[in-house]
Amino acid sequence: MTEAVRSDWDELMLAMDVVDTLRHREAELDRIISEASDDQALVEKVRRIYQAQGIEVSERLVRDAVEARKDERFSYTPPPDGWKRNLAHFWIDRGKWGRRAGLAALVVAIAGGGTWGVSSFRESRELGRQQELVAAARTDFEEEKRRLGNRLSVVERGVQRGLEFGPVTAGAGKALVTESLTAVAEAHTQLQTLLAVRPGDSLTIDQIDDGDNYRWPDSIGRPLTAAAQALERAEQALGRAQTLQELDARFRQLSQRGAQVAGDEPARVAIAQAVNNARGALTTGDAGAAGALQTLAQLVDAVAASYEIRVVSRPGVQSGVWRYPQANSSARNHYIIVEAVDSSGRSLRLPITSEETGQTRVTAMWGLRVPESVYQSVRADKTDDGIIQNALFGRKAAGQLNPEFLVETTGGAITDW
Repeated sequence: MTEAVRSDWDELMLAMDVVDTLRHREAELDRIISEASDDQALVEKVRRIYQAQGIEVSERLVRDAVEARKDERFSYTPPPDGWKRNLAHFWIDRGKWGRRAGLAALVVAIAGGGTWGVSSFRESRELGRQQELVAAARTDFEEEKRRLGNRLSVVERGVQRGLEFGPVTAGAGKALVTESLTAVAEAHTQLQTLLAVRPGDSLTIDQIDDGDNYRWPDSIGRPLTAAAQALERAEQALGRAQTLQELDARFRQLSQRGAQVAGDEPARVAIAQAVNNARGALTTGDAGAAGALQTLAQLVDAVAASYEIRVVSRPGVQSGVWRYPQANSSARNHYIIVEAVDSSGRSLRLPITSEETGQTRVTAMWGLRVPESVYQSVRADKTDDGIIQNALFGRKAAGQLNPEFLVETTGGAITDW
């Protein structure tokens, strides 16, 4: 580039700068124009602005710039709106729009990938849960086989140990042992089926619900259930047989003792009747055999006991009561409250049958029915000084069923008042 061309170019650039300065200093230019009286004053004002910045401009250049600004030669007038302008702007801003489009695509990819990741995580977690449940079920299966095997061994040993029954219980006892052995055989067969399944075999769970509950397929579930049910029957039959054996031994002891303690005919008759009741229950293996033996035991103890029957005379305890009988509301039944006291002064508990209810109850005190005269006599005795002088009402010797009373009485009794 020649020096002349360079000089013209520099002047053009400087002129454009002056115009641009004038355009960006609209307020200051308006003030200068208002203060300047002519163009020469305006030119001088502009030159001083540039001189303050250390730039020397000629008067001609300033005049040309002022005229150019007036003519808007260096002003930019944007083209009108239209598709060409919009396309041009899009091309200019293609970098910005590209970044935005890339960011949107990245968000969509992340969202889609996140959804797939969550779904994959859930499926993986569910699979892991099922695998853990299958492993736990296999452990349970092996443990259940072990428990069933142990139970079977216990029942087999119980049966093999031998159960001894007397003539009374021989039939019922044999039937229970047979029932137990039959159930043992069935349980053994089912366990053989289960024992064929090894821990390493492929075991699958037929169903797993949301509560982590499961059940085995029928090929395994059925033998498990059948073995457990058979063992339950075997255990119950063996348990009843063992109980029957114990009751049979107790029956023989009580029968023998009853025969020994019975000292009078009423005692022998009562004990014989209780023995027959117990024998009948034991022969059939009746569930009421234990109750029948309990009644026999109480009777034998009562016959063997010796005691005195005395009127109860203690603070806070009634010594007599009266009742209207249900069959005759115009009459009164009178009772004196008594107790049985042995030779050591200990109060005994005896089986007493209530004439009102017909039920027998073991109790330490009961109401002995007496005539009204006896009732009034005891009442007067206690009212006199608070002490009953004639408290002895009867005695019972060992071997006797009933006591010998020293006062008039029907022998009737009540257990509640």
